[in-house]
Formats: sequence, structure tokens, C-alpha cells
Amino acid sequence: MKLEFKGDLTAEAGKVYEYTEVTGYLDASGADTKTAFPKLTSVGGYLDARGADTKTAFPKLTSVGGYL
Repeated sequence: MKLEFKGDLTAEAGKVYEYTEVTGYLDASGADTKTAFPKLTSVGGYLDARGADTKTAFPKLTSVGGYL
């Protein structure tokens, strides 16, 4: 099931997001990026994942439209 967040998203610490797609940019620098995005496959804009181990933080991510 596709669960889309339309627009830009700034993640909050301690929150788990079930989205599979974010259409805008995603700022995940302040989140617990080890568990915050277990289902995310696509980001339409840039992805700021400062401080994250991107292999464990975004295990299903296959597409980023901007910079990472």
C-alpha cells in the first residue's frame, strides 16, 4: 500500500513515519533515523539525513529526486 506525504517534511525526534513516499524534500536530520522511516521508498526533492546511517535508516529507499 502506497502512503504518500504531499509536500515537504521535517521529521520529529521519536516519531515513526509510515510513508512510502515524500513528494517534496525530507529533513530527517533531527529524527531518530534508525527507526523513523522503515517503509520509505522515494523522496521527490532532497534528503537531509545528516548523522544517519542511511542503509539502516532508510532500508527500502530507492529514489531521491535531489541531493542526499
